[in-house]
Amino acid sequence: MWKVKDETFHVDLICKHLLSRLRITMRRHKIRIFSVLLLDSFLFLCVFLTSFKVIVNAETNFYWVTVNPTVPVSVIHLPIGQNFCISFRAVWTYGDNSGNAIENATVPVEVKTADDILVQILVLKTNATGFISFNYSSQKPIILTFTPTKLITEDGVEWNQSLIKGAYGFHSESLTIYWDSFDISLMNVETNSLGTIRVVVRITYFLIPEEGLTVQNNSQRKYIPKQVHGADVKINGIKAEELSTQGVYAVKTSTILPTTYILVEVSHEEWHQNKAFVFDHTANKVLWVLTVILGFAGAASAFARRLILSVKTKVLFKIELTVMAAILLASTSFISVYWTLVGIECTLHGFNWMMMGIFGIISFASGIVGSIMSKRKKHFALTMIIACFPLIENIIVMNSFDNYQLPIPWVVITLTFAISTISGILIGRSDKEFI
Repeated sequence: MWKVKDETFHVDLICKHLLSRLRITMRRHKIRIFSVLLLDSFLFLCVFLTSFKVIVNAETNFYWVTVNPTVPVSVIHLPIGQNFCISFRAVWTYGDNSGNAIENATVPVEVKTADDILVQILVLKTNATGFISFNYSSQKPIILTFTPTKLITEDGVEWNQSLIKGAYGFHSESLTIYWDSFDISLMNVETNSLGTIRVVVRITYFLIPEEGLTVQNNSQRKYIPKQVHGADVKINGIKAEELSTQGVYAVKTSTILPTTYILVEVSHEEWHQNKAFVFDHTANKVLWVLTVILGFAGAASAFARRLILSVKTKVLFKIELTVMAAILLASTSFISVYWTLVGIECTLHGFNWMMMGIFGIISFASGIVGSIMSKRKKHFALTMIIACFPLIENIIVMNSFDNYQLPIPWVVITLTFAISTISGILIGRSDKEFI
């Protein structure tokens, strides 16, 4: 730019010098004032046009080859998993072939993240009309920029950003794509009322900054806020209401379980996403703990009465292995009752946990039957198979939780595994006692 100013300055000096000499000559020859003014105006115009030409020539860049996206936007916002066809077109923009498409040329396209980390380089070839196109998608939230870096023609000539015969060799425009998702977070939960719960969630776009994102589409500008406003939100199958704060939704739902399972389903325009949460229900948990304590107290009371009776009758109180196995099978059946309730209630709330509920019923019923057969020492093979049912149920429970990215309840899983394994060992050691 300094060079431009120097050239303009020299042109001004020359023109001013000529102008002053002409004025002196006109005075000597007594030329009229009107003629002098006319010549002054002409010389001023020459100076202006000369200066403008110098500036334009210095600031305007010309490119032999240009590769630009075919879509009329520079930033695209898409949901994760959506496949998008990205296309560029290579044309000559300088010289005799200006405006013509470049066919059968090789174009490397760099794919970089928002942190300028190179993901990969795609080497593509233009078709007969100068187009290159490819499909791309991402299964996780990410910002990717696609930039052609150079062009190699069919005869092997490489066009890059070097200056060649008064023009730069290569120019390209980038295309940036946001593969985004909803960020669903719990803001507040109220679990102090028995059987009911109030859930408040906040829904935003994961990648969009707090100040939002403006997408340029030709001459139109589209603003995308961070908060997801006006979305169709369902929490456990019940439509949630958006509060006065944009992007915040609330609903009241019910549960009979000591642990609350929440499924948030969000639909907005063409975007669909869900997320599950699990946490304790304060009021329900107290009731369930009291019920379990009463159950253990009843079992302990029955055992104590049996022990006292054996002392009074002076009959040795002895528990056979098959009876112990029957007790353990019965306990796994009651654990199956819990998973049955979880499967049925959560299926009604939108979870895909029907298999858990169905197999929970099967496991509960077979556990009771197996317990009876073990006590009566009948059908050894069938009893051993039934002892394995809780292990199968554990697998179903773990897969069900993993599908919704929920933490697996390892305490209950491990306890069920231990009880089922011990009952199987006890039955196996008593195989000769079975009829």
